[in-house]
Amino acid sequence: MLAAAAAGDAEAMARLFEAYRGLLVRAAHLSKVRTVAEDAMGVAAVEFLQAVRSYDAARGVNFAAYAKSAVYAGVHQFFRRELRHWQHEFVPFDGDEDAPSVWDLVADERDAMGIWELSEDVQRAFALLSERERQAVGLTFLLGLTQKRAAELLSVRPQTLNDARKRAVRKLREYFDAEGYGCRRCLA
Repeated sequence: MLAAAAAGDAEAMARLFEAYRGLLVRAAHLSKVRTVAEDAMGVAAVEFLQAVRSYDAARGVNFAAYAKSAVYAGVHQFFRRELRHWQHEFVPFDGDEDAPSVWDLVADERDAMGIWELSEDVQRAFALLSERERQAVGLTFLLGLTQKRAAELLSVRPQTLNDARKRAVRKLREYFDAEGYGCRRCLA
């Protein structure tokens, strides 16, 4: 049946697709790609078709293992491409002049509750941070979001967010040490 499908027999190909449907569905519905499962199913089907056409029994490899490897690799590549696309397509709080920055959202919320008041020193210290560093500090320290959730909101990897937080803490520590506040403990 495999040889007939590879040769172009539509009925043999349909039977192969039906026999390996579970593999395609599992690959398309990996936890990472649930939001694009329909597209991933198409990618899985194309990869399976290419696996059928390129399979060489003389190499001694089981077809099921060969097909699974090809399908999962194709779906994984598809997901990586989509992820890169999403990261470039949407970055919250950037590029929209009407949207407030994360810092403005945090400050406004705290001011409305009568809790938050920025001193001039804190404003100067935060002015030293990049926008990404201010976002990382605002979302994780001030709003109390987890690094994972904050990274999702900013469309970056958690490690990228963590690096921005570390840079921000280092800059704040250096600023307050230089100003003579001795805040080493409060920024630990």
